[in-house]
Amino acid sequence: MVVSEGARVSLSKYYELDLDALQTIHNPVLGDNDSIELRPRMEDKCEVKLVAAGRLTQQKNYRMMIDVVQALKKSGSRKFVLDIYGAGELTEALQAYVVEKGVEDRVAFKGFVDNLKSELSRYDIFLLTSDWEGFGNVLVEALCAGIPVISTDCPSGPREILSAGRFGRLVPVGDVDAFCNAVEDETRQPLEFSYEELCAHLDNFREGVVAQKYIKLVENVKLSKV
Repeated sequence: MVVSEGARVSLSKYYELDLDALQTIHNPVLGDNDSIELRPRMEDKCEVKLVAAGRLTQQKNYRMMIDVVQALKKSGSRKFVLDIYGAGELTEALQAYVVEKGVEDRVAFKGFVDNLKSELSRYDIFLLTSDWEGFGNVLVEALCAGIPVISTDCPSGPREILSAGRFGRLVPVGDVDAFCNAVEDETRQPLEFSYEELCAHLDNFREGVVAQKYIKLVENVKLSKV
């Protein structure tokens, strides 16, 4: 059992396993009673509030995100500010990198918070610049909070969570220019999808749905041993 289709393919290739013998069951990110928001799309505002969340580690490639903010600042199209939630071993190095890039007036480190969803609803766009992911739970949380998402198309998880770009923009890993363009495109012409479409998609990540898939998997294993 793996948490994403990308991980299923990788595991199959690495260990030379039959792909059909492996099953994908996504992480149960949402509770069965968690409400889903779909806020009005971004107004033509002078200041756009960007947000990111996750452990401050090499995997998340926050340096790229800071480079994106620097490039957006130079573009001068409007003011983009970024808040980063999380902690980790690269905190001090990233704070120094913010100063080096001259964006200390645009980037703030907010530390770890217990209830991320309540914070997310205050922002305009969620960013993820990871080089790789196990799944990417935070993308589900961002969609649930009703804010637009822009993510690198890294292995594995974002492409499935965003339904190949249906519910969020996907950018090549490490491509600062493409990421900047995606941010600016989202401010000018947000992705369009209905509340019903979003709810139906996010149901795949609810505890009850995931639990039923585990129960079915266990039942199939039992039957195979009879």
